[in-house]
Amino acid sequence: MQTGWMSPSIQVLQGPNSPSGYPLSDYEISWIAGTVTIVAVFFCLGFSVVCDRYGRRMSLVLVAVTQAIGWIIKLISANPVCLIVSQVFVGIASAGVYTCAPLYIKEISSDSIRGSMASAGIVLQSVGTLIMFGIAPHLEYHTVLWLVAWIPVVNVLLLLKIPETPPYLVKRGKIDEARTTIASLVGLEPDSKSVNASVECLTKAQEYFDTLPKISLKRAFADKATRRAFYIGLFVVSLLDFGGNFVISIYASVIIKNSGVTVRPELQALSLPAIMIIGSLVSTVTVEKYGRKPLLISSLIINGLPMAILGILLILPTYGFEIAQWIPVLCVIITVFAYGAGVLPIPYIILMEIFNFEVRAMVFGFYVTYGWFLCFLQTIIFTPISQALGMHVIFFLFSAVNIISAVCCAIWLPETKGKSLEKIQDELCAR
Repeated sequence: MQTGWMSPSIQVLQGPNSPSGYPLSDYEISWIAGTVTIVAVFFCLGFSVVCDRYGRRMSLVLVAVTQAIGWIIKLISANPVCLIVSQVFVGIASAGVYTCAPLYIKEISSDSIRGSMASAGIVLQSVGTLIMFGIAPHLEYHTVLWLVAWIPVVNVLLLLKIPETPPYLVKRGKIDEARTTIASLVGLEPDSKSVNASVECLTKAQEYFDTLPKISLKRAFADKATRRAFYIGLFVVSLLDFGGNFVISIYASVIIKNSGVTVRPELQALSLPAIMIIGSLVSTVTVEKYGRKPLLISSLIINGLPMAILGILLILPTYGFEIAQWIPVLCVIITVFAYGAGVLPIPYIILMEIFNFEVRAMVFGFYVTYGWFLCFLQTIIFTPISQALGMHVIFFLFSAVNIISAVCCAIWLPETKGKSLEKIQDELCAR
């Protein structure tokens, strides 16, 4: 919901009755909006350390605490300095949630449902954004904050009740607690054959890691499977965060307006998260049936073609051509759907499946840092390139990135659906 707060609040903060006491300037708004991505870049690796040192559960608790602080500061004052400080905490929480939540989901889920579980998280994120877009324009500024500020507080209390992940418990020598946790997750008795087999597998893996020197990037890269997994991770994060969808989510109104289309602002604001929810639901129900690779390839193609069409549509009016107003809107809708259906969730699913427990948190911190940097880079280059070369150039570039990525996925990306970590790493070594 914090992701969805900024957009509908801009009009209020810049209005004549601004809660800040005066209408905020575009410069102040840009700092409030941009603080999140800048801060997130610098805190992802820190959350990796917290995950490994204090556990996945406590890391998620810390995320919820920072979310709560962000809302509370907004409630205390709408002064631009206070809003920027509150967005610092939102940026910290954003770094944590994308680093810690996938790790937790991976380590409590069985191989047969981990993809759907990860996609479900994207659905909930989109639902939160949709709720914020729906209520913020129609309720008083502080009323909105009072309605949502209690949610992370409740989350803190609930997160203190959830179990720690079995791999982390085994790493800390808490074998009995790991056994009890696995039994509760699968609905079996702690002394059942299946539970004992899972615990034995985790214990053997940990005993092997304990015989190795202390983990470092140099030693991690010495392992062929980890090295190849790292390159795959770098590729999927690049295609996720440099494929143009982040820009579309921010500049959708500008893109549609430049295409000569007039859309009611409240309808446009609600439509994007609604389409994201539909796409995420499709991902949730199909990712375990059809696999990660086919879903990602098809999503990239579906994402790339409308971007090329948007580029063409942005050129045509300069030559005197008139275009049907529904076409640019449809292109934006299709790209947002493809983003939710595969481009956004599948890279995170793949990342949490291809690395072993010892390096998973460390590399996740790196990838989330890299991803936030690419998002920040997109927001920086979009306007200058659009003004210098035309907005159509950006969309032809994004379209090319998506189509080329789809071809590379078809050739290079391994399928990980329903496979154990051992089997995935064996296949990486064999490539």
